Amino acid sequence: MFRITFSKTNVKRFQQELEKAYKRGDKRAVRHLSVLLMVGCNVALETILSVWNVSQQTVYNWLNDFLAYQFDSLEYHNAPGRPPRLTKSQKRELAKWIEEGPEACGYATGCWTSLLIQDLIHQKFHVLYNRFYICELLGNLGFSFQKARFISDHLDEEGLSEDFGASQAVGRIGVLWR
Repeated sequence: MFRITFSKTNVKRFQQELEKAYKRGDKRAVRHLSVLLMVGCNVALETILSVWNVSQQTVYNWLNDFLAYQFDSLEYHNAPGRPPRLTKSQKRELAKWIEEGPEACGYATGCWTSLLIQDLIHQKFHVLYNRFYICELLGNLGFSFQKARFISDHLDEEGLSEDFGASQAVGRIGVLWR
């Protein structure tokens, strides 16, 4: 049991904020407000802990924050997260280079591969991405990609090896488009 009670206006405001949180679908705010309402209604701490699956310390922290900051303590702010390695302008520039093709960027091949794009990013921006992340990055930039398929010489009956030339020797054909 807590030796704390909330005024009727605070309880009414809790209920209004709770309804807003339900409408927003804000699970975190619903839980926070519901716990504070239960504390204000003198519900046993064990019941609150079991119903909302929160720790005792969390309940005390929420209560102390509410006593110190009132309804300002109920606002949640988005965590900024890790900053991106490439800025938006760098990503636009990278997309432009990808559209121009690898030959325009100084590479001797006519097709992009994840390793070539990794090298381009490292040379121009001094950022090293994992080659497997490059495919995800391309998707984020609006490109789609095609995985390479190796065509073996002994299965090539129609002489396709002469048409592909050097690209078959490498064994990778990467195609990017928007």
